Amino acid sequence: MVVRPDPPPNVLQMDETGTIRVAGTRITLDTLIGAYKRGDTPEEIADGFADLGLAVIYSVIAYYQDHQAELDAYLQEGEREAEKHRQHFESDPRNKEFRAKLLARRDARQNRS
Repeated sequence: MVVRPDPPPNVLQMDETGTIRVAGTRITLDTLIGAYKRGDTPEEIADGFADLGLAVIYSVIAYYQDHQAELDAYLQEGEREAEKHRQHFESDPRNKEFRAKLLARRDARQNRS
């Protein structure tokens, strides 16, 4: 089990599911830190999230840097959970059939262009 860090309540908050979000928004820590890790600047991140000011983005990044080991463990646990759900979803034969139909429709549209 991963130890969940206590985020500062004025910048980040943990919801009832254990997901850390930017306080007062639906934006998750993994979304914002994912952009940061891809090399986006705080200004570029702000362009993508109109509801976030630069001060909040810098605060989240600073908190991440101060608690990187804990937060990386938290983020990796989230990735493992997401992968487990993806595999379960993809293993369901009904979902395979549905996906095949969607891909066939997409291919048909692309061939008409």
